[in-house]
Amino acid sequence: MNLVKMTIFHLKRLLKMPLILFMMIGMPVLINGIMLTTQGRVDTKAPSTVAKTVAFVFNEGNEEYEELIAPYIREENVYFDLDSAKEALKKGEMTVIYEVPANYLQKAKEGQVPTIRIWNTQRGTRDFLLDAQLTKVLKEVMLNAKLQQTGVLTKEETLPESDNQMVVTINETKTSVASGVVMLISLLYVIMNASVIASDWINFKKSHVLKRSVVSPRSNLEITLSFLLAYFIFMFIVNMIMMAAMFFTGLVPEMNWVVFTGLLAVTIIYSLCLNL
Repeated sequence: MNLVKMTIFHLKRLLKMPLILFMMIGMPVLINGIMLTTQGRVDTKAPSTVAKTVAFVFNEGNEEYEELIAPYIREENVYFDLDSAKEALKKGEMTVIYEVPANYLQKAKEGQVPTIRIWNTQRGTRDFLLDAQLTKVLKEVMLNAKLQQTGVLTKEETLPESDNQMVVTINETKTSVASGVVMLISLLYVIMNASVIASDWINFKKSHVLKRSVVSPRSNLEITLSFLLAYFIFMFIVNMIMMAAMFFTGLVPEMNWVVFTGLLAVTIIYSLCLNL
């Protein structure tokens, strides 16, 4: 019973000490807040299929094909002649040239797929993500043509676009790195507060314990345990509330509460043991 009363006494005492409140609450909140604010929101993009350094040269009869693959190429990377594209390749402005043969799409619909010639400065250099998308477009065209020939589809009809086709999306989200960093900073401050706790312990003994002429071993043990228990409860509750606040406000995107709770308890115990 005395242990409970003394623990409550220490908790009340902690709430009246500005320095301890600042070191255990203010500093972690301030540092984490600055870190999360500077981190801000990060654009996470799906793999872009827009080729940045890939040049295209379309020979005659490729208007339809150029229109189909327009979302995956840059308009400024389309050259009217092969020589201009090769010049850009030599200057390093482009890394790969795709030369589309004449009437490419029409021949593909007829079952003949001519090869797209690829020019590059280094052997094997090409945009494989773009290749995959171009292959997908070609397969869809050939499938539609085959279904139209067999009468499954009318001449003007095509299969609906697949829902899982590759699209460029921009999602504004918080990076998951924030969770680990916030957790690390919080636990680091728990350990750093060991010096604050030690200072408070010394001052407490001077102002309260040493004033008594006689302190029994049992009383001394109760005083020590109540002091440590009060700090454990205080630090545990404060850090849990602080982390919960950042989680529910969206500053921290995800949190493994079991891991954090375990690490927090162990870190607080370690910090308190430094004072024994």
